[in-house]
Amino acid sequence: MINLPAIYVPKEYPHVTENEAEAIWFAAKNPRFRLFIKVLWFTGLRINEALSLKVKDLEHNKFEFTLVVVRLKKRNLKPERLPISRELGTDLYDYIQATALKPNDRIFPGHENTYRYQVKVCARRAGLPNWREVHPHSFRHGFVYHKVKANIHPFVLSKLVGHSNLSGTLRYYQPTEADLRQAMEV
Repeated sequence: MINLPAIYVPKEYPHVTENEAEAIWFAAKNPRFRLFIKVLWFTGLRINEALSLKVKDLEHNKFEFTLVVVRLKKRNLKPERLPISRELGTDLYDYIQATALKPNDRIFPGHENTYRYQVKVCARRAGLPNWREVHPHSFRHGFVYHKVKANIHPFVLSKLVGHSNLSGTLRYYQPTEADLRQAMEV
């Protein structure tokens, strides 16, 4: 009998799950990187959209929070209003207060590569076996997958991620083998 070495088998989908996202942000030692990872998960923003957020882009009315986002992939750079969860809105508000940021300050200052690196470091710290494949865009794919599984209407989801048509959004949803198996059992 031949003993073959253990081979790492990559995940069957290009996204992080909700549990993985949570483990990754809890593994972040720096509050700024923890918040950045949460923003990626809870909004589905592209990395450059998240990094361009300024303090003045967070609007709130009591406990309803909205981010004013400029979708950098669109031809017109017209800001869009993106409602966000109370949890994320409160985290952003508390962070801004604790760091005494001014209205025109970027919430996440620094270079894009620093944030890409930190996502990988946190994924490794979280113990993900596929940490090398985790990158900021994995959270965008995870956001779409999670919302599809929660039965969010595809047109609403397309609007949330800033796609101009549904086909762009549908490319992000990659059903797993478990999804296919479940569909066959219905």
